[in-house]
Amino acid sequence: ILIGIVTVAFVVGSVFLYGSSKSGGGSTPEEIALTIGEMEVTQSELDQAISFNQQSQVQQDQKEVEKNIIEQYVLRELVKQEMPVTQAEIERYIASNPTQLNAYRQYQKVGQSNEYEKDIQVERSYKGIENLLHNLPLVTDLEIEETYRRQNTKAKLKFIRFRHYEYNSIAEVTDEETKSYFEANQDKYKRADQINLKYVQIAPADFVSDEQIQDYYNRNEKQYGEVAEVTARHILKKVEQSASAEKKREIRQQAENLLQKVKSEIEAGKTFADLAKTHSDGPSAPNGGSLGSFGRGKMVPEFDRACFEQLSIGEISDLVETEFGFHIIKLEDKKIETRTFDEVKQEIKTLLVKTDGANTARELADQLLIDVELDSYEIAMQQEDYTGKGLAVKETGLFEKDASSIPNIGSRYTYGDLIEKAFEMELNINDVIEVKRSNGEVEAFFVAIVLEKKATEIPAFEDVEPAVKSDLKEEKAKQLALDDAEKVITDHQGDGTLEELLKGYMPPEGTSIKDKKIEESGLFSLSVNSTYISNMGACQDAMFKAFRMGLNEVAGPFEGDVAHYIIQLIEREEADMEKLTSEPKVKAEVMKTLLQSKKNEEFTNWYNSMRKRITITDHRSQL
Repeated sequence: ILIGIVTVAFVVGSVFLYGSSKSGGGSTPEEIALTIGEMEVTQSELDQAISFNQQSQVQQDQKEVEKNIIEQYVLRELVKQEMPVTQAEIERYIASNPTQLNAYRQYQKVGQSNEYEKDIQVERSYKGIENLLHNLPLVTDLEIEETYRRQNTKAKLKFIRFRHYEYNSIAEVTDEETKSYFEANQDKYKRADQINLKYVQIAPADFVSDEQIQDYYNRNEKQYGEVAEVTARHILKKVEQSASAEKKREIRQQAENLLQKVKSEIEAGKTFADLAKTHSDGPSAPNGGSLGSFGRGKMVPEFDRACFEQLSIGEISDLVETEFGFHIIKLEDKKIETRTFDEVKQEIKTLLVKTDGANTARELADQLLIDVELDSYEIAMQQEDYTGKGLAVKETGLFEKDASSIPNIGSRYTYGDLIEKAFEMELNINDVIEVKRSNGEVEAFFVAIVLEKKATEIPAFEDVEPAVKSDLKEEKAKQLALDDAEKVITDHQGDGTLEELLKGYMPPEGTSIKDKKIEESGLFSLSVNSTYISNMGACQDAMFKAFRMGLNEVAGPFEGDVAHYIIQLIEREEADMEKLTSEPKVKAEVMKTLLQSKKNEEFTNWYNSMRKRITITDHRSQL
């Protein structure tokens, strides 16, 4: 379970799982839902995380999803505390990986580089914990042999299949039986809370036109100039990686003194190039510290940031610390390239939707809220302010809180906020509901009213009678399939082969079965993760029995997902154990699988023991 939580933690990403530090502020006490270690999580952050997770885990109820989300927060906080990563380490990692660097630039363009760095910080922290723990487990030769034998011992079956649905036609269900089945299984038919919502959907994206986008570009064309290349010189005071902290402080002081000297001597008329020749420890010293021209990402992040984001042409930097030492940089030139309209059109649209579009949509929603309080939705929507804008009054019909989608609107993946807030609304009270995307941007505003509420209830038998009858019929058909299979075993005693068992077989009267045939599975191994047998179907009991029975032995019947089976073992392929010694790659692959399994187990054990250090305080009762 924990490995799944780790995976989801990475999938969900920084938008939902960061919260804020208790010392960092940013949230009022009224907003804080949870305090997890040093992290504060607001109610809106928690709601968004729950909504996001419910899309990929539609079978789980909200309490289970919420529990997993909290475990994700705990895991991130634990890893952050136990394996801290410095800003310099983050920058070096980004700079050393072209894919990460490109992603960082994309986030930078939309003002979310800090969130991306947080993602990298958590990822590297996880990696640090993983490396620490993964040195621990050992794999013995006996474990390798046992695993290899299990994975490579194969079996093949002949089988007779008794499909459950083939007995539906003779599965008779009376009204009395149906009612008794319902009374014994009422929880199976329990209905969750339901509401019916009347609404008008107002989306910011509908209020940004191509003309607005073009006009914005024309007015702000200079803004889309990018520094594509810079020309720079530097003076380096080198620090060896093996240098002690004291030595590093000493060199820093020397560099600070040199910085003052460089600035004063330049004021006196000396050139930066001459000073670099005299004072720089770098290989570019003979060339006056010249680094020529270079693009983004060619230098380490600290140096890159100074040249591309901080310095103006002709400006001399303060000390810039990198892994190589302390730099004094002079920026000599910048090459600016302006992106075309087509290149930035979507970027501008996103910006305008977030600003102008969202403001217009919000204002319209607020105005409509006033108007629907005075008149009905249908009458209010006839006003000039709302015509010609593609707006319409709609109803969802009754739907449940844990529904995977909202009728007439869309999936809870996008509209989870609407579900959460709509179920909190009072009956017949109008309100504006803001729905945000996973990145925090507004997807839409809904002017809405709850027309009807139905509380969790066990429905009247008459309302669910068809479903109950269908379920009972399935149960009876399954039992009839089992009865037929058992009759084949008891009525046909021959030489023990499947062929002998089927001699004289007569299908139960009234079924669609014409005869039974003998089928063969493919070769399969004993799996700890799957119950599926090739060419046969899912049947756990048959799979395990296949590796405990003798050749040509007959066994069954066994219940599978959609049928019962009588099986006969017709082939056993033993594992070639010599490959473990003759082919090193084979042994290495088995060892790798076992190691990963043990590492996962070690990580789970580590988490369970360390989790006790994290204190969780739930403030939601105070909100």
